Amino acid sequence: MLTLPQAALAFLTLFVAGLVTGLTSFGLAIVATPLLVLILPPKVVVPALALHGMVNNLVLLYERRHGLKLGRIWPLTLAGMAGVPFGARLLAVCNAASLKAFIGIAITLTALAFLLGFKRRLAHERLASAPVGLVSGLLNGSMGMAGPPVILFFANQDVEKDTFRANLAAYFTAVNLVTVPAYLLQGLITRTVVAYAALLFPALALGLFTGMRLAHRVDEQAFRRVVLVVVGGAGLLAVASGLGLL
Repeated sequence: MLTLPQAALAFLTLFVAGLVTGLTSFGLAIVATPLLVLILPPKVVVPALALHGMVNNLVLLYERRHGLKLGRIWPLTLAGMAGVPFGARLLAVCNAASLKAFIGIAITLTALAFLLGFKRRLAHERLASAPVGLVSGLLNGSMGMAGPPVILFFANQDVEKDTFRANLAAYFTAVNLVTVPAYLLQGLITRTVVAYAALLFPALALGLFTGMRLAHRVDEQAFRRVVLVVVGGAGLLAVASGLGLL
C-alpha cells in the first residue's frame, strides 16, 4: 500500500498528466511514468497507464473527432501497431536503464532543436510516417511511451492544432488496442494493476476534463511551445531515471 505522501504524489501526478493530456491529446505516460516509477514498480505503472490510456484516448477521440484526418495517419498507425510486440521483446533483451537514457537524450535534443526554431518539413510525409510509427510502437511496447516520436513528427510538419489533437487521440487508441492485449497475454494485467488503475483514475479524470475545457483558450504558438517543453522535460526525466538519479 502507498503511504500518505506517496498517495498524494500519485494523485497529483495523475491530475497533472490528465490536465496536459486534455490540453494537447498527449502527456499521460510521458508525464506520469517517470514520477510514478519512483513509488511503484514499472510492471505496475506501465500496464496501469495503458488501461488509463484506453479510456482517456476514447474520450479525447470522441471529443475531437471533427478534426480527425485518417488519410494522414493510417501508415503511421499501422506501423505503430506492428512495432508494439517487437518493443516488448526489445525490453526483454536490452538493458532497460541504458535504453531509457538513450531515448531520453534523443527526445530532449530533438525537442530543444524545435524550440530553438530548427525545422525541416518533410515533403513525403506519408513515406516518412511509417518509420516514425514503427519507432513509436517499439517505445510503447518497451516503455509505454508511444508519444514522443509522433508528437515531434507532427510538430515538425506544422499540423494544425485541432487535427494534431484528433489524430494523436486516434493513433494512441489504435496502438493501445494492441498493447493492452499484449500485456494480458504476458500476464502483466494483474489484480494489483487493476486496483491501482481504479484508485488513481479519479485524479486522471479530473485533470483530463479540466484540460479539455481549457484547450480552446490556448493559441497555436503557445500550444506548440507547451508540446515541446513537455516532451523535452520528459526526456530529461528519462535520462535522469536511466542514470539512476531518480
